[in-house]
Amino acid sequence: MDRGSTTHVLSPLEKKAEGPDSTQAAVVATSGTTLLVAEARTQNGVDDMLCGPGVLLYTVDTNMPSGHGPVRVVNGLDVDLRWCGGYPSNLAPLSCTSPRKSSLTVQEWGVTVTLTEHDEASDSWTIKVNYK
Repeated sequence: MDRGSTTHVLSPLEKKAEGPDSTQAAVVATSGTTLLVAEARTQNGVDDMLCGPGVLLYTVDTNMPSGHGPVRVVNGLDVDLRWCGGYPSNLAPLSCTSPRKSSLTVQEWGVTVTLTEHDEASDSWTIKVNYK
């Protein structure tokens, strides 16, 4: 992975993609078999019970067999994610509101994702991804 940074404006998955520049997930390949995914999560559609809207981060490892955790939610909080309905995906760890953080680094991969803006009018989330 090359060093540098990219910026992405994310729309929630349940919102219909509008135009060729509409992004609903940012995917960072961290190796030949692993990646980091960022997606906007809001209290709509299948996420109507979501406890904390924001940007959800999760890792995917294609070397892990199904049922053994090939997809894992990144916990950037200082709390156990299970406090919110028992499901780690119920809380998006990146948000502009406390107690959640606006930036998170996945140390083992040298990738930092920072939430720089949440535009409530367009329901979009701007993130910057830095690669070390």
